Amino acid sequence: MRRSIAWLSLLVALMLLTGVALAESAEQNVGQDAELSEVSAYARGTLALLDAQAQPESYLRAAFRFDVEAARTALADSEYLYKFEETYGGYARVYVLEYACVLEGGLPYSQWVAVGVDADGNMAQTMTPDDVTEKIYAPGWYADVDMELIYDVTLAEAGVV
Repeated sequence: MRRSIAWLSLLVALMLLTGVALAESAEQNVGQDAELSEVSAYARGTLALLDAQAQPESYLRAAFRFDVEAARTALADSEYLYKFEETYGGYARVYVLEYACVLEGGLPYSQWVAVGVDADGNMAQTMTPDDVTEKIYAPGWYADVDMELIYDVTLAEAGVV
């Protein structure tokens, strides 16, 4: 009997610790970046992410951010600096967001969008680095740009699958 109570107590303690750790992890991911929340809300409210009639609701799966001034410095000697300036020159920061969902039959689907934020906090949709790659036919042109991964969650962690 004592042994059963001890094991049960241990099991309850482990469950509580696991629950607390998961809750703290979720809070860190969600509250990690206030501006990311605003950018994501802008993207959801303004941009056409997915055909609402044909697709299930999408979830923010990953987010990257880069500082335009730091990227400009990194690309100073690049032949693609002009395209960078043309695309991102008016922004202070650019967020590249991946939205994901699961289609019928369990097929995962994702879509990338980019949102530029200027010095005053105004936001606008812009081209993703891959969109720029398609226009200039130069894969890896942004390899020197430090893209910081600021949010990353699997579909399972998001409760989608």
